[in-house]
Amino acid sequence: DARALGRALSLDCVVEPARAPLIPGMAGVKRAAIAAGAFGATISGAGPTAVAVVPSREAGERVAEAMEAAFWAEGQLRTSSTALAQLDVVGARVLESRG
Repeated sequence: DARALGRALSLDCVVEPARAPLIPGMAGVKRAAIAAGAFGATISGAGPTAVAVVPSREAGERVAEAMEAAFWAEGQLRTSSTALAQLDVVGARVLESRG
């Protein structure tokens, strides 16, 4: 459930409150992601990577552009790369068995 995952990401009360102030513009990046159509956004791990959950590839492209623009406008940070990945909706499973 991508929508629930996005909401859960946005509810982080451990890592994000401690790390976001150390990433210039992160609050604006999160707002920009949501405004562009993301279900949620947060810091990946301890940072500096930001991640968002989106409903489609097209939305992902819009959200990525919005996040990049916000990193520059709000934090004067240029992104080094962006990537779009599809959620695995099947879940855990054995792909290959050895032996």
